[in-house]
Amino acid sequence: MSRTKYIVDLKQYGNNIKNIRESLNPTTKILLTLKCDAYGLGAVKLAEVAEKQNVAYFGVASIEEALELREAGIETNILLFSEPFLDDLKKIVTLNITPTLFKPSSAYLLNEISKKKGIITNFHFKLDTGMARNGTNPEQAYTDIQYILNLPYLKLESIYTHISDGSKPYSSYTHNQNRQFVKFIQKVKLLSKNSYTIHIANSDTTLNFPQYQYDMVRIGLHSYRHIMTLMSKVLLLKLMDLGDFIGYERSYTLKRKAIIAIIAIGYGDGIPYQLSNKGTVLINGIEYPIVGKVCMDHIMVNLGPNSGKVSEGDDVVIIGKQKQQQISLEKVARISGNIPYSIMTGISKRVPREYVSN
Repeated sequence: MSRTKYIVDLKQYGNNIKNIRESLNPTTKILLTLKCDAYGLGAVKLAEVAEKQNVAYFGVASIEEALELREAGIETNILLFSEPFLDDLKKIVTLNITPTLFKPSSAYLLNEISKKKGIITNFHFKLDTGMARNGTNPEQAYTDIQYILNLPYLKLESIYTHISDGSKPYSSYTHNQNRQFVKFIQKVKLLSKNSYTIHIANSDTTLNFPQYQYDMVRIGLHSYRHIMTLMSKVLLLKLMDLGDFIGYERSYTLKRKAIIAIIAIGYGDGIPYQLSNKGTVLINGIEYPIVGKVCMDHIMVNLGPNSGKVSEGDDVVIIGKQKQQQISLEKVARISGNIPYSIMTGISKRVPREYVSN
């Protein structure tokens, strides 16, 4: 019996994709972000579900992530979000991966490799409109794309940028990024008569700025809503007295007699340390507080003076639903001062993933 497990609902994942599609403009395509092993949920398993729904692209951060999908038989287009390292350019062509390009030097080498293979390689050009991450600023980007468009074995499939402030529905910064993007697109139209698509919206931008859906949206967190349950077990029940200390550094003192449940999960499994004396868990559909510091392998939970409803071996939900109650991923992130992505990617590999299709 596993001390902990991370349950992933593949049916709900499929339903999420359907719901997202229904919320979009009819012509807008979907790119699903599967980087970091689908934020720790299992990229191959989720890709197999999504591929049946004919999404346009999967997005990954590294050539290794793309290789994992291809070796598993995934045939859907894969966009590499970061410009590839020079050593990976041959793999881009061999694996049929769509790279992000913005450096003329990288584009030149990829063109030479494609020429030797006799292949036209599609690419997406990235513009930095204010994220200050990948891509080139608009002033330099126009010069760079002029050069790249003249390389005969490369084909511009799309131009994109990344919105920094999409979680804020009334952000003027987002509108400014879009204005820069549109201005750049208009200039590029003078350079190339070939057609290409455009995309700027991640999950939050898609929700808060539907006018910026354009040809494709890049969906991450919104496709993962309510598909995961992080569970453990009650390892031990201990009767503690008034004034007893709980855990490291004596950070919690009992104000009355209580039953303390020792739960077989800790920060070594991915429980944020910041949930110490703040977080909660569900046992038999009742919410109980975490007390004391989160340990590497355990957390302690205060059941109050009467533990008649809790027994050793009972299931404990840290994230997810139990009976009529729920502890959401967003709640755990908020209490611990994190973001949902950080919580998801932090769930340790020692926690086995279990896939269901209820």
